[in-house]
Amino acid sequence: MGKEKIEEKDVRLLRYAVEQAFDGAMRDGALALLNRLVDSASEAANLEEELLNLKGEYQRSMENSKRGAFKRLDAVYKRKCRREKRMAKGQMLCADGKPVMFGETLYGGDGRDWLIVGIAGAWSYDVYGLHVAHDGKKEKKPLRAEWLVHELTDAGEEV
Repeated sequence: MGKEKIEEKDVRLLRYAVEQAFDGAMRDGALALLNRLVDSASEAANLEEELLNLKGEYQRSMENSKRGAFKRLDAVYKRKCRREKRMAKGQMLCADGKPVMFGETLYGGDGRDWLIVGIAGAWSYDVYGLHVAHDGKKEKKPLRAEWLVHELTDAGEEV
């Protein structure tokens, strides 16, 4: 069952054959049936072509969205790599001017202690900090390096 396009010359040959084989009312009925079949086949061919066009548009759309998602993920990854390099070189500095390092405990402006556990990939944050409250509840959040200091004064304020 191969899909072949019905050409006008084929339709003319079929009409000629019907006209030669039948006469009178039989010929008129056979020609009407042939015309309906040709119209149905043409409509099916048009629908198939539209379906193929829609399929192509959908595939292009999916490719574009995949490319867009890849670009967004790639940008986050590159930002994270740049921050890792800054941290490794000691260039990511706290508010007190000292470098931020993995595993350090730093203090925020509210006096809470944050264990530095990772590099943030978000636009406006530098690191991930882990805070463990007195009740044992853990909180992991993205933080900016300039919000943090290495030591608190006796009064609980930043140095």
